[in-house]
Amino acid sequence: MTRTLRIAAAQLGTVHHSDDRQQTLSTFSKKAKELGVGICIGFGKGTDQSEYYNTCVYYHAKSGSILSQHCKVYLPGGVESFPEPDPVNQLEKRYFMPRDLGFHLFRVPDLTKSTIDQGEPMFGMVICDDRRWAEAWRCLGLQEVEAHSYTNSCFSVSAARFSLYNGKYDRAGGSTIVGPDGKIIVESQTEEDEVIIADCDLDWCESGENTNI
Repeated sequence: MTRTLRIAAAQLGTVHHSDDRQQTLSTFSKKAKELGVGICIGFGKGTDQSEYYNTCVYYHAKSGSILSQHCKVYLPGGVESFPEPDPVNQLEKRYFMPRDLGFHLFRVPDLTKSTIDQGEPMFGMVICDDRRWAEAWRCLGLQEVEAHSYTNSCFSVSAARFSLYNGKYDRAGGSTIVGPDGKIIVESQTEEDEVIIADCDLDWCESGENTNI
């Protein structure tokens, strides 16, 4: 039985620091519910102890529930700004704390016809710099992940931003969906809000996972 998912990467256009974040999040959740699709979305999560974590969740629109949450483990950059007047700073460590809750898989219902042998599709999540370290992929690979961002022998869904943030800083854009063979299936072509879509056959992942070199 073919297990094919239609996956989209939504590239976000211009959103500035001064924009209403609740309105931005509400737009995503309402559209997901309207279309009956699941979405992975990132945000800054605070605790009662005034600790903040770079976080993403998988929102299952059909049930209106959050299936999984991941907090970023590897934080790049530093705490203090560069002395130059308008540098490109990476100050994630100033605002967020690392939180190692592990790299976990979760099953997403209602995407394909599940079988006794294979069950529902298995997803995992990482955030930005997490992808640069082998431990994340090792943990997920040992759990037999089928859909993820930035890895081999499974599909990569990489959604980026493209804009001039606060009138100063370029965002790269170039959102892509990549197949298990490492070749680009589809890539964004604009510098604005854009959705790219690909039909992903999960059985394609088995070739790389079952081949020893």
